[in-house]
Amino acid sequence: MASAALHAAGYRTNSNVPGYHAVTVESLERTIGVDAALVRKLDAFRRKRNRVSYDAPAAVSASEAADMLALAAQLRHDVEAWIRAKHAVLTSR
Repeated sequence: MASAALHAAGYRTNSNVPGYHAVTVESLERTIGVDAALVRKLDAFRRKRNRVSYDAPAAVSASEAADMLALAAQLRHDVEAWIRAKHAVLTSR
């Protein structure tokens, strides 16, 4: 969703540069205007996913998974609303 907002705003990150995932998440503050606390929470989930995927297996609790799903659903809603409001030409709805 962060990539969709970034692209809708006319920007993109360079996937050849280390840390581009973090930059994409951080861009949500400037694209759709989300709160810095939300960006920190998303970044914490991103870092945990990286640890689980690449470093050492770390357990993800059912509560953490539910929190992430709820956060993702809210972010999707917010990004879609922002695109409809600011970049309506990009949507068919």
